[in-house]
Amino acid sequence: MTQATPNFDPRALETGLARLRSETAEARELVIDDPDTYAAVGALLIARLKEYDEAKALRDAVTKPLHDGWKKTCALFKPSLDAWDDLIRALKASIGAYDLREAEAKRLAAEQARAVFAAPVPDIPAMTAALQTANAPEARAAGVSTDFVWKVKRIVPELLPGWHAAIGPYWEPNRVAILAEAERQGTRGDDPPVIPGVVFEREAQVTGRRKG
Repeated sequence: MTQATPNFDPRALETGLARLRSETAEARELVIDDPDTYAAVGALLIARLKEYDEAKALRDAVTKPLHDGWKKTCALFKPSLDAWDDLIRALKASIGAYDLREAEAKRLAAEQARAVFAAPVPDIPAMTAALQTANAPEARAAGVSTDFVWKVKRIVPELLPGWHAAIGPYWEPNRVAILAEAERQGTRGDDPPVIPGVVFEREAQVTGRRKG
């Protein structure tokens, strides 16, 4: 059974607020110096505590039906919004996977071109083909952009600086320090940060710019 929302006049709050602020200013200057004043202030405290509880109860009575209505309305939209989120994640994952493959192919081609160039007798056609791959134009889609970042994939504690077999079972890697060192070295370059015992994985972060 739905409870009726109580009659509520916001102007009563404004009137009560002025009284409360006036009493607060007086209370801040109040000095209790005798038992009678102590008893009077104590009685005032109890009275105001009761009024405070009544005000909270009124607030809850007014806002609960509104909040319940808001939650029910949100629940109606949740399946659709969740489905949209799943679709967007899937589309971004597909784009990111392609961009990662292309970025890795370009990186390997650039390494190959450097290796061919450094050979005693460079294979010019092979170097040219590698350079063409390394410098191939990127796939584009209006409003879509991809950034690459190196993320910590795995930590091998026994390879970290400072690890010792005697304390291994009681030793926890300082992940905050690891991440800070990774950021210091840079996590958005072509090569991962170099930290002994830490394995990095490159991640594609795809964003789509909404058009007005």
